[in-house]
Amino acid sequence: MNLARLGLKSVLVSTVGNDAFGEYIFKRLGEVGVDTNYISTIMDEPTSVIFVSRSETTPDFIPFRKADYRITENQISDDILAATTIFHTTCFALSKDPARTTILKKAKEAFDHGCKLSIDVNYAKKLWDSQAVALEVIKAYCAFNPLVKISEDDMERLFEQELSHDEIFNFFHSHGVDIVCLTLGSKGVKLSQKGKGIIQLPAIKVDNVMDATGAGTLSGPDFCLPILKKSP
Repeated sequence: MNLARLGLKSVLVSTVGNDAFGEYIFKRLGEVGVDTNYISTIMDEPTSVIFVSRSETTPDFIPFRKADYRITENQISDDILAATTIFHTTCFALSKDPARTTILKKAKEAFDHGCKLSIDVNYAKKLWDSQAVALEVIKAYCAFNPLVKISEDDMERLFEQELSHDEIFNFFHSHGVDIVCLTLGSKGVKLSQKGKGIIQLPAIKVDNVMDATGAGTLSGPDFCLPILKKSP
C-alpha cells in the first residue's frame, strides 16, 4: 500500500476467502491503487486472520491461517514476471505449501528475467513445521541474491541462540546474498554489503510508542507476495 501511495505500480499476489474479511482487503488495497487482479478468492476456506498484541516491545501474535497459503502457480504468469522490477516475499508466506513451492519456483523465474528479489526473514517458530525446514527454504531463496531484511529478534528465533552481527551477516553472505539490512529497534539499523564496510544509522527518536509492530523488532505479519511492476 505504501508503494502505491508513493506512485509506484504495486501488485499483490495473495489468496483470501469469500467473506467479509476478503472483501475488506480488496477494498482497502483498491483505495490506494494496489493492483488486486492477482489476488485469488477461494470458496472453501475463510480469509486468514492474525491477532497481534499491541506492545512497546516485540509483540506476540496468534495466527488463524486458512486461505493465505493457497497461492498457486497460475496466479503469477510469465508476463507479470517479465514486467516486474522487484519481487518480494516473507518467511510468513514461505512457511507453508502450496505457497512455498509456488514462491520458490516463481522467484527463480523472476531471477532469470533479471528481476531484483527481496525477502523479510521474519521467522516465527509457530508457523513452521521445523527450524530445519525453515533454514533450508531460506537458503534456497538466498541463492537468488535477494536484498535481505532481518531483525535481531528474527535471528535469535531462527538460530535459537544469540549471534553477533558479524555472524549473522556472514551467514547470509556465505549463501549468496550481497546486501543484508539488520534492524535493531531503538538502536537503529546496520547495512552490510559483501566485500564492503558496514553502514550504521541511528533510529529516529519516537517520544510516544503506540505499537512496535513493524518497527524493526518484529515485522507485521503478511502472507502475500508483493511485486513491483516496471514502468512502461
